[in-house]
Amino acid sequence: MKLRDRYVSNSSTTSFCIVGVEVKSSSFDQEKLKATLMEYEFTETEIKENQLWDLFKKFSNMMDDMSSNTSPYKDLWAEYGSDNCDKVVGMSIRSMRDDETLGQFKDRVYELLKAFGYLDSKEKIRIFVDSRWDG
Repeated sequence: MKLRDRYVSNSSTTSFCIVGVEVKSSSFDQEKLKATLMEYEFTETEIKENQLWDLFKKFSNMMDDMSSNTSPYKDLWAEYGSDNCDKVVGMSIRSMRDDETLGQFKDRVYELLKAFGYLDSKEKIRIFVDSRWDG
């Protein structure tokens, strides 16, 4: 059986489960974010001209496209919920290790987000489960 790491598509609906945070500019240190993105060949112009969530989505897609990805950020995932209202970034619940508790997994998500300049507390990290109509 083949398992999908990102989203499950059934007909014209898409579902996902992410442990992470809503993307808000005030929640991220822009200089730290810029430095991390520039490590992966994002340009200053590209960073300046794109919304924060779009940058996370592009980065997430880049991580997916890299073969033999060994980046510490390879599990970063950006997705949007129903009606495009919740734009979230974090890690898919499928990235949780077998020997890891949910609390430990949230700690790992927190550390990943801090590398991108996440400023808010660890307590803001939560589970997002959503589905949307793609038709």
